[in-house]
Amino acid sequence: MAARTSGTAVACARPLFASLAFVARADGLLLFGAACLLVLVQAAREPRPRRLLLGLAAGTVPVLVVLVSQRLYYGWWLPNTFQAKIAGGATDLGRGLGYIWRSFAHDTLNAPLLLGALLGLWTGRRESAWRARAAHQCASQ
Repeated sequence: MAARTSGTAVACARPLFASLAFVARADGLLLFGAACLLVLVQAAREPRPRRLLLGLAAGTVPVLVVLVSQRLYYGWWLPNTFQAKIAGGATDLGRGLGYIWRSFAHDTLNAPLLLGALLGLWTGRRESAWRARAAHQCASQ
């Protein structure tokens, strides 16, 4: 009986955890849908599915809160980042390069940070190559 109870507990928690994936990323809605489907299938087999259906309802609450808040704030069910990603494509390359240029022109820390990151990559590659040569020499002796 204990194994069945723990299986039911896991099934109850499945939609809640999957809904949290949706809160983090919109494509988490696919995980949420799959988890809900699994719970519904399991609930159809149970003689008393009340606990499973309560878990399903608990998982649905975060999804509904996110969807309603996005609808109220953005005026659409999906956030503006989604609209921005599908809108321009390669035709917005000039706008993107202009954005980067303005970023370097107005924020004085961007150029030193970029140069420092490139220097770190270059130094790390040189050090990695040096370590590989040293390891090869040690192995051949």
